[in-house]
Amino acid sequence: MGKRGNNPSGNKKWAMLAWLLLVQLLVAFVGRCIGPLAPFFEKDFAVSKAEIGMMTAALFFGQSLAAFFAGCHSGLRGRLPHYPRRS
Repeated sequence: MGKRGNNPSGNKKWAMLAWLLLVQLLVAFVGRCIGPLAPFFEKDFAVSKAEIGMMTAALFFGQSLAAFFAGCHSGLRGRLPHYPRRS
C-alpha cells in the first residue's frame, strides 16, 4: 500500500465531505428559519399559521424527494443492503 499522503482520491473525498456539510448546514438553516420568521410572513404575505406550517412541511418533503432520487442515482446500488442491484 502507498503512503497515506499519496492518495489523490483521498483529498477529493474530504473536499466532498466539506461541500456536503456546508450544503446540509445551509439547508437546515433555511428549514429552521421559517418558524422564527412566521410573524413576518403572516403580516407581509397574509398567510395563516396553518399555511406557514405547510410551507415547512413542503420544504422538508422536497428535501426528502431530492435525497431519495440522489441516492438512487449515486452509484451505490448493489453495494448497500437496502439498495439491491438491478437485474
